[in-house]
Amino acid sequence: MKFRLAAMTALAVAAVACPAAAGALTNTSVTLSTANVSTPTTVTIAYTTETAMGTGSNTNILIGAFPGLAFTTGNCTNGEITLSVGGAPVGGTFPICGLYGGNSIQVSLPTGVTVPAGANVVVTVPNTRASTGTTGGTYSATIITAQSSGAAVDTATPAPTYAFGAAPAAVPTMTEWAMMILAMLLAGGAAVILQRRRASLA
Repeated sequence: MKFRLAAMTALAVAAVACPAAAGALTNTSVTLSTANVSTPTTVTIAYTTETAMGTGSNTNILIGAFPGLAFTTGNCTNGEITLSVGGAPVGGTFPICGLYGGNSIQVSLPTGVTVPAGANVVVTVPNTRASTGTTGGTYSATIITAQSSGAAVDTATPAPTYAFGAAPAAVPTMTEWAMMILAMLLAGGAAVILQRRRASLA
């Protein structure tokens, strides 16, 4: 399995480098469930197909590489990686489903399952098989649908980006002296208001 996946990745990279024959994946996004480094994360990959899949040799619903992330290498167990089309879960067994090479994935459609052109596809990798890396930053994913040979059918252009490990935004704080001065100003203002009210009532 690992050798087959690696070979398909090489073909996929070549296909992305020459995308003239490929359609386009649109509305692409990669969403992480955490922004922390070195932390288990659920990875949600979403896109809209231009070309129908599951007919002829168009069997790979996803081949992708996700720099900066760390996948647990190996085949997927049944139900571990989920696929939905148009919001409906896709059942059955994936003939090919694997994570490998540190940050790559391949998922092929179950036998008899078709995905029409213009369909919204979502693939989810659980946090038991994925984590953020040690170096935070903004990364770009390579995502394609492909034939059984690995040749690209549709390619995500531009490549979707995702980020983690960014420094938290600074929250303005007040020093103890500033808080004391503010408290005195508020107390003084309250005293003036009370005094004016008493004078108006006299």
